[in-house]
Amino acid sequence: MSVICVILLLSLFTLSHEAKPPMKLVPNFSRGFINNNLLELLEELRIRMHMDMSEELGIPRLDPFLIEELDLEPILNDVELQMTNVRGVGLNRFVVNELDFNIFALSFLFNLTTPTLTLSGDYVANGVVSGVIPFIGEGPFNIIIHNPTIRIVGRLGLTETGSWTMHDLGVNFAISQFEGGFEGLTSELINDLLRLSAPALLESAWPTLEPIVIEMIYGLLGGAVNSMTIAELISLLSGNGLNWPDVEEQLLHLNV
Repeated sequence: MSVICVILLLSLFTLSHEAKPPMKLVPNFSRGFINNNLLELLEELRIRMHMDMSEELGIPRLDPFLIEELDLEPILNDVELQMTNVRGVGLNRFVVNELDFNIFALSFLFNLTTPTLTLSGDYVANGVVSGVIPFIGEGPFNIIIHNPTIRIVGRLGLTETGSWTMHDLGVNFAISQFEGGFEGLTSELINDLLRLSAPALLESAWPTLEPIVIEMIYGLLGGAVNSMTIAELISLLSGNGLNWPDVEEQLLHLNV
């Protein structure tokens, strides 16, 4: 890692023996410098979240994001729950609460909140929650989650083939309020419970949910990280950004 840092720092300065150029400020790769570059990168991502950039950057469409099938049976005791055609809207209004990248440890931290996240799709449920509340039904669901906040920590590392990968990921997720619910249930008790106690229920269930969310993050962003070279990462952190696809051209084909 020390060799990479030396190369990186040397690349910022060009010495001429014939004539010295005018003095100018040069990035020092402090945490503040890198973090500001990452904030700018997030803003570039924000205006492109409606675009599928899988081919160019390995980043799928994020707002709205689409999940064809989601099976929650493994994390729900005694309840079979399959969700299909899940559509999420609202990620592009995110606010950055905290951001940090340590170039020496290659560790990162992101803490983001969005005012509302709207989820819709279809579901099939069959079971009893805690042996008391029936969760049985089939049909559409429409949910509004208020102030969803996600905190992601982890590190970057190199694989044997020389590509980057994310590891040691840790995720925390919290919400302030739950609206809407599942249509077509045999009993409205599950919807009532979610509206009254969703933040507390999420907190208690998070140890079980976290591995699933981590897997989703790998699925969403793993391709972009894996395809990045060392030179591209250095360029990214130095403020050169990414080779973003053109926004206007994509807007011509936008069909949200």
